[in-house]
Amino acid sequence: MDARRWKSNVNSIFWAVVFNSLIGMVMSTVTIITLVAALTGAASPWYMIVLPLLSAVCEIVILVGFTDLAKMFAGNTAKALRQVRTGIILEIIADLLMLIPIVGTIIANILGIIWAIIYVKAFGTLRDAKEFPARDAANLIRIAFIIALVSYALCIIPLVGALGSGLGILVDILIIVGWIKFKTASVSSASSYSYRESSSSYSASRVDDF
Repeated sequence: MDARRWKSNVNSIFWAVVFNSLIGMVMSTVTIITLVAALTGAASPWYMIVLPLLSAVCEIVILVGFTDLAKMFAGNTAKALRQVRTGIILEIIADLLMLIPIVGTIIANILGIIWAIIYVKAFGTLRDAKEFPARDAANLIRIAFIIALVSYALCIIPLVGALGSGLGILVDILIIVGWIKFKTASVSSASSYSYRESSSSYSASRVDDF
């Protein structure tokens, strides 16, 4: 494994994830304000237009990083990274839908359930992949998106959306902690594992998880 390439991608993804998570926390905090404004027919606050657009920009950076990470691996690991990439595309679409009051938010939360399921599956695969350097980080992010499933489901239900938003803040915190683990993960042991696998028999097929 190219350690420099890994660190470069993880570093760029890390800062985009941190910024995006902070945006998510702010959006979760002001959800009630936005809902009241929409119900009264008032225009959406300017920050609920700017924040989703900034979030989409962050996710594009993350998408580019995961696209390159997927090229560094093979088999189920590469497939899982591509699945994460699919989830990120859904997030970008959801951010654009957030610009539409009420209806767009509901559809965005439905998409959230879908991408959370994708992430739980994908990061579960990465957690179990011996050649993946950040297995502990993948496990923590998997746990975060299990909680996110509950959060997105609650956000769809009238009157309890605030509770879902509160869980969303917890999810964002766990994601940041998970990506700190990504940054501190050692690539040496994973690199040696990958080398042993490739030098012995890389032609062995793996069972697809998804």
